[in-house]
Amino acid sequence: MVTLSDFIKGIIETITHATTFKIGKTGQTIDDRFRGDHESNYKSIKEIGGSNNKSFVDGMEVELIKYFKTNHKNCDNEQEGGGDMCQSERYLIYVVWN
Repeated sequence: MVTLSDFIKGIIETITHATTFKIGKTGQTIDDRFRGDHESNYKSIKEIGGSNNKSFVDGMEVELIKYFKTNHKNCDNEQEGGGDMCQSERYLIYVVWN
C-alpha cells in the first residue's frame, strides 16, 4: 500500500522546478480533470497515486495539502482538501504545476 511518504516523495520529484503547484484528488481521468478545472491556470498535471478506497484518498489529500502548505511557499491550495469526488472505481491524487 502507498504511504504518505510515498506521495510526498512523488510530489517533491514533480515540483522540483515548479513556480506554483496545487494538489488535488479526483474520480475522473487525469485528462478530464485537467481540462475541466486546471488547464487555464497550470501547464502540467501528473497522477501521483491512487486507490479504489475513496476514504483513503480523501484523507491522503488533506494530509498532503497540510504538509505542502506548511513546507512549500509555492503551494496554491487555499483549502485543506475535502471536496466531493464523482463516484468511480479508482480515485487519484494528482498535482498540477507551472
